[in-house]
Amino acid sequence: MKSIRFFDRLIDGVVTSLIRSRRLLLKTVVGVFFIAAILIASTWHNLRESRGYHVQRGVDASVNQARLLSYELNTEMRLIDNALSTIAHEFYQSGATAQTFESAVIKQAALLPFSKAVRVADANGMVRLGLLPDEQPFSIADRVYFEEVKRSDKMIISEPLISRSFKEWSVVLSRRLESANGTFKGAVFVVLDVEHFRNLFEKLTPGEDSATTLRSAEGRLVARYSEADPTSRIGIGGTLTSIALKETVRRSPEQGWYITKTALDGIERITAYQRLSSPYPLTVYTGISTESYLQPWRSEAVRAWGLTGLCVLLMALGAGSLFLHQQRELADKLRNAELLTEQSFFVENDLIGMIKVRDRKILWANKAMARMLGMNISDLNQQSKLCIYPDQETYEWIGRLSGEALSQNKHFRTEVQLQKSNAQTFWVDANAAQITETDSVWIFVDIDAHKKLQQETEHQATHDALTGLANRRLMVMQMERFIALANRHLSSVAICFIDLDGFKAVNDTYGHDAGDVVLQTVAKRLKSAVREHDCVARLGGDEFLVMLTGRNDRESVVHTMQRCLQEVLISIVVEDIHTTKVGCSIGIAYYEFDNESCDSLIERADEAMYMAKHAGKGCVIESNRQTRSEDSGQTT
Repeated sequence: MKSIRFFDRLIDGVVTSLIRSRRLLLKTVVGVFFIAAILIASTWHNLRESRGYHVQRGVDASVNQARLLSYELNTEMRLIDNALSTIAHEFYQSGATAQTFESAVIKQAALLPFSKAVRVADANGMVRLGLLPDEQPFSIADRVYFEEVKRSDKMIISEPLISRSFKEWSVVLSRRLESANGTFKGAVFVVLDVEHFRNLFEKLTPGEDSATTLRSAEGRLVARYSEADPTSRIGIGGTLTSIALKETVRRSPEQGWYITKTALDGIERITAYQRLSSPYPLTVYTGISTESYLQPWRSEAVRAWGLTGLCVLLMALGAGSLFLHQQRELADKLRNAELLTEQSFFVENDLIGMIKVRDRKILWANKAMARMLGMNISDLNQQSKLCIYPDQETYEWIGRLSGEALSQNKHFRTEVQLQKSNAQTFWVDANAAQITETDSVWIFVDIDAHKKLQQETEHQATHDALTGLANRRLMVMQMERFIALANRHLSSVAICFIDLDGFKAVNDTYGHDAGDVVLQTVAKRLKSAVREHDCVARLGGDEFLVMLTGRNDRESVVHTMQRCLQEVLISIVVEDIHTTKVGCSIGIAYYEFDNESCDSLIERADEAMYMAKHAGKGCVIESNRQTRSEDSGQTT
């Protein structure tokens, strides 16, 4: 509020000084540039702060993801390390030829189902234990990790390599085997393929264009999963990285974050990294794409700069307008005259009705409002707003909704019916705003023609054009509603399928116009033969559907359908001088509280109707769901 009052005083001061001074142009330019500079600086500062906030959120999300993955991998590494230590300990105690040692290898391999293999090599590097079926012994003596394990009593994790057995990128985790006197006797090792890490990353990699990477101590790519290219294995075993990654890791080897384009795919990401615990020389990297993650901030920036540009433009236009007014020495008079003219045009227009309200009493109304209601302005002034609504219920409903909105300094808008002096109702778009603590202004736009067109369109979409009956779409909607009520209250629902007998002969003899007369007449008779809350629909052609609800027994349903059958049989006048008769066959299906679908009910009623056709026409047959497969029914 203080800033608003400051700018109000600033603008008033600028207007006064410009009007009183002949050096208007210079002062206008200086003033516009000054305020524009403040707005631009403020926008830039706010967006910079906002971007920092969004980036920090991305950093936090990426760091948390890196920590989660490092925890998962640490757990996995410890599990493998424990398994290898157990095997090495058993070797130390019993030797390579002992049955208990081989059992230990097999048992620990079972505890590592995610590994490709658990194997044992002798001191010369020959792998003889843990081979696949039909696999011959082979040597790993030339592998770097085998040389490293000779010199270390800890678990050694190899750089990514192509497995000689599985012919795919893998990582080998190995431990030294030694005799009781400390002599090197070989190595036990676990093979993990790159696909294992990719599957783990796929489950835990968040967001579009995000990526998760695992690198060795030397920075070689062990495994990578990217939402942009989930099946790619580009770069595995290589050391291609961005300069930002190298610099950040050099400064903080254990953990950190950076923002740059990923060297492997060129996508800019917020990337965080977390090194696994000290025994395991692996580092996990998780990256979130800035393109998708910072999109909300970019949208905010577009809106902010757009609003700032608009404000600067409006200030320039306003300053130019003030300059022109001063040059003509008519600033005050013209401005006041223009304001009065605009207010008069707005208030006294012929299209938009306006009233001012206090304590739900009309203080004044414009001519358009009086014209819309067919009343004089004097008849509205000081009257309760109840006089413009069709009933007390509408008056209380609008009062409750508008009161809640306006009490919170919100605008209120709705569509509602008003009543003219001749008791006719019409639809309006009503808008209200609180202008003081006690007064509100209401604006009404006549939308009656649009509303009627909308209602007519909705009616055409759910009713048959020829007979005015409900169509299949509306009938299914009604069926769903009444079936739900039937399930709740255990009331009955009967679906009656009616097909006219002899209708084709009417069309062939008298033409389609006569056929339309027959269909319209039958529709009226069916409507009159059932209760008001029952539903009658035309499915198309000479097929009708009747839904009866709330009947206490099936006998009354059959009785109603027999009455419909008799009504249809009454002669119908066509072409003013000719009369014709049609009959009908009726099939009935009952809803039996078994969640049967609407389409299934209609289909059963249709089948029962065809049974009535085959039984000689002009009769009513009830469908029994339990005997449906036997094509049996009850003829009435």
